[in-house]
Order: sequence, then structure tokens, then C-alpha cells
Amino acid sequence: MKKFILRAGRLCLSVLISLALVSVFCLVFNYTGCHISNPSGSTDYKWESRQFFSTMKEGLSWFRFDKNGFNNTDDAPFEEKPVDILLMGSSHMEGVNLPKDKNVGHLLNEYLPGMRTYNIGVSSHGIYTNVRNMKTACAEFSPRAYVVLEANFVTLNAEKMKQVISGDYPDIESHDSGLMYRIQKTVPAVKSLYKSLTEWKDVSSVSGAEADFADKPSATSAPDYEKTLNAFLALAASQVPEGRKLIIFFHPETYINGHGGFETRTDEKDLALFEECCRENGIIFIDETQAFKELYLEKNILAHGFVNTAVGYGHLNEEGHRVIAQSVARAIKNDTEGNACDAE
Repeated sequence: MKKFILRAGRLCLSVLISLALVSVFCLVFNYTGCHISNPSGSTDYKWESRQFFSTMKEGLSWFRFDKNGFNNTDDAPFEEKPVDILLMGSSHMEGVNLPKDKNVGHLLNEYLPGMRTYNIGVSSHGIYTNVRNMKTACAEFSPRAYVVLEANFVTLNAEKMKQVISGDYPDIESHDSGLMYRIQKTVPAVKSLYKSLTEWKDVSSVSGAEADFADKPSATSAPDYEKTLNAFLALAASQVPEGRKLIIFFHPETYINGHGGFETRTDEKDLALFEECCRENGIIFIDETQAFKELYLEKNILAHGFVNTAVGYGHLNEEGHRVIAQSVARAIKNDTEGNACDAE
């Protein structure tokens, strides 16, 4: 019995030391922390105030979220410096894979210095979640000019759109209390090990950036698809306060074909229909396909992917964020000034 207790004690000590060492490694290599529910409802969840984040798994970055739990460099109180442009989107807009001063939100503040852009992009918040939350987000942040919404696909799921229209689209849960929350927060290795085991168990599953492409949309030939899409985008436009405008930009998944050519997986009919429905509902639509193609032809760079990922795979990289920010800034300048202006 005494030997058993000693062995068990050594085993426990070894496990604790191993967890401590792996946790230190995780803090540098990939520390995501724990998200918490957002009581305001502008997003389903957010990050804790000033929470540290790091990754060398996809991209390279080490930073802290702002005091509100979002990825912004400008922390000025809204009462002193009101929001002009509210940026909403998924993990692509959250931009945790690159330095804080390289994402779309920060760049828009550089390209449009007279207007404050505030970014509330959060991982897992696709177009359905954001449209459902848009009215609440506008009420909380009171954008004075524009709401900019990211879309990384234009063939939408009819059933999900109907859920948003009817008010039945589900919330994203947050486990921000209890023992597991405390363990994940204080022992970073636990979350990393759990995620690795989950991905290993189901190699066919997708996570992170790829989850944004995992939507299995209804075909546009399906009954009432066009009607549903139009109603969905009409709802989105109606969530924006009077006198403000909604901008939706689409960034397609791209890849290099066997001959070294630039390709996308976009259905052209779906893209044309999405653009038409935006126009009918007074939404400014920006298609980044041509801009991404020019980026590849000029610099041999795809807008997605990093030095530590496969080519074109995953989240938007620095060049992708730059190209999008320039396109959005150009559209806003064209809208406000009535003439073509390029973002420098």
C-alpha cells in the first residue's frame, strides 16, 4: 500500500509538472483563453476585457483584446469618440491571426481618418448570427454612418435564413462559469489537449476558419430560394438605423489550379443573385473576387493562408485584410463624395 501511494504520488506530480510545462508552451504557441457570453446581445459571446491571445498555429500574433473584449487598437470611450462605421463579421474579421494593426478594422481607421471604425467581429459569427444580432449591435454602438458586414459565401442556406427571419436562429453557447471554465482559464494546456483529441478523433470534421466554409447551402434552384434570400437581406437592411447604410463585402475561397491559375469555388449564378438582392434592398455590395485575382497576378499571393498553413487555406492574411480595407474605404468614399477615390 505504501509503495502504491508513493507511485501514485509520483504519477500525480509528473502529470502536474507536465501540464505546467505544456501550459507555458501554449501561452506562447497557441493560447485562446475562454470566451464569455455577451449580455448586450450585440454578439453571442465576446472575450474577457484585455484578455491575452497568442498563436503560432495559424499566422503569428500575440496581443490583448480591448477593454470591451473585441480586437481593436482604439480604446477611446464611445461618448468621447463615437463610432461611425461598425464592422461585423466572423473569425476572419476578428483577425487574431495577424498583428492588431494589420486587420480590416484598424486599416479602415487609417484609410478613413475622419471616421472611427469599431470592429466587433467574433469567431463563429457567420452572416446568419450577425444579421440576427445587427439591430442590437446598432443600438449598443450607435454607428453614425455605416454598418459593414462580412460574408465569405453567397450561396446561403434557406432553412437558416428562415430561422433568422422568424427569430428562431439559435444562440452560440458560452461556458463561462464552473469548474471547466476555471481549469481552461488557469491551465491553458487543458483546452489545447482537448481540442487536439477532438480533431484527432474526427479527422473529417473542420474547425477554425474552415468552419466558415462548412455551410451546406441549399441550391438556388430550390423552391422559394430567391424569395427567402431577398427577405433575409431585406431584414438585414431594416436592422440598420435610418440614415445609415449597410455594406456587405464578399471574400471568396480561392485556390491555385493544376496549371498555376487563380480559381474560386463561387457559383456565379448565386453570386449574381446575391448582388441583385442587395441592390434591390439598398445594400452596397462589394465583391472581392477581382481584387483577390489582381493580388495573385501582381504578387503571387492568395488572400487566405499563412506561412505556417497550406497555400490559400484558412483565414484572411495581411494582404487579404489590406485589399478588403481598401475596397471598403473606396466604396465609402465613392458613396460620401460621389466620385472615385482610391485608398492609399
